[in-house]
Order: sequence, then C-alpha cells, then structure tokens
Amino acid sequence: MTMTSCKHDWHFVHGTSVLKCQRCGTETGPTPPEQLAQQMMQDALTIGSAWSKNGERIDPLSVYKEAP
Repeated sequence: MTMTSCKHDWHFVHGTSVLKCQRCGTETGPTPPEQLAQQMMQDALTIGSAWSKNGERIDPLSVYKEAP
C-alpha cells in the first residue's frame, strides 16, 4: 500500500511519542520540544484570533451580552 492511498490509522508506539500507522506501517519521528512549543503557540494564536475584528482585539463578553 502506498502512502498516498492509505487512510492512516495512527497509534502511539508504546512508551514513545512516535505515531505508527497500523495499516501501512508508516511512522512519524518524535517531535522535538522546540517544534511542540511552536505548534502550541500557533494554536494559541489561532484560538485568540477568534476574538478579534479587523485585527483589533474584542471583549468576548461584548459578544455574549445577556438579553434584558
């Protein structure tokens, strides 16, 4: 089976941070701490951007005001 046709079924290799496809055997290498930190920062920036309008930060409470 080629990598392009496999619908990967990823599982952690016991005791490691390596993922292995149970179907084709493809493995991911362990992710270095620097890359993990970068991914977490990108996630935080993506989630934080949900509370901005035209690049300006907005208060989430202004969006979810209680009805009188």
